[in-house]
Amino acid sequence: MRKNSHVAAILYEIADLLEIQDVQWKPQAYRKAAQTIESLPEDIAEVAHQGLKKLEELPGVGKNIAEKIEELVKKGKLGYLEKLKKQIPIDVGQLMQIEGLGPKTIKRLYKQLKIKTLADLKHAAQEKKMRKLEGMGEKKEQQILESIKRLEKRGPERFLLGHVAPLADEIVQTLKRVPGVQDAIVAGSFRRGKETVGDLDILITSTQPKTVMEKFITLKDVDKVLAHGNTKSSIRLENGLQ
Repeated sequence: MRKNSHVAAILYEIADLLEIQDVQWKPQAYRKAAQTIESLPEDIAEVAHQGLKKLEELPGVGKNIAEKIEELVKKGKLGYLEKLKKQIPIDVGQLMQIEGLGPKTIKRLYKQLKIKTLADLKHAAQEKKMRKLEGMGEKKEQQILESIKRLEKRGPERFLLGHVAPLADEIVQTLKRVPGVQDAIVAGSFRRGKETVGDLDILITSTQPKTVMEKFITLKDVDKVLAHGNTKSSIRLENGLQ
């Protein structure tokens, strides 16, 4: 079985945990290595079996990360990740499923409201505590509550990663052909290699964002346009995927 998505997901998680700790440079290094592994045409396990030197030949993979990849491939787990998790008493993986929450916001919520879990987040939003934080506000708080509700409702309705992958690739390739687009990648739970996904978060770098949004909301199989702006839009496909 290909381990690429699993290894990449672990490296992304390490990057998120390091970013929460305000570690400089390392988060970017881990994300770059994860992106390399995601796009690798061969199984990362096969590369690892050829030794550390072979791993270090991969773009963005230095000796330190190569050693961790080797450990992951051989043992299926990573001591360094477990150490980071013990240092940070936050369920980062769970909170990262909520739309609009990234490592920096999660850190703020923990420091200012002691939010560690999805239950903590829901309680704080219901008690209207988050709107008092600088840069949050009532609208952001409501968006988080709605995202939590969608996650709770979705439950078993999530989509298997293997079923979504071809569709995600098709969408990305379509958007990459739009004039002005410099890059397009899938983020969120898909990027982290979760077994199931409920939403596809696609990040696009473009000199013509409005043109990209117009193309995005007219993709084939679009059932409903949930939101449409010049730099951010949301759609629901006929199969229910958003």
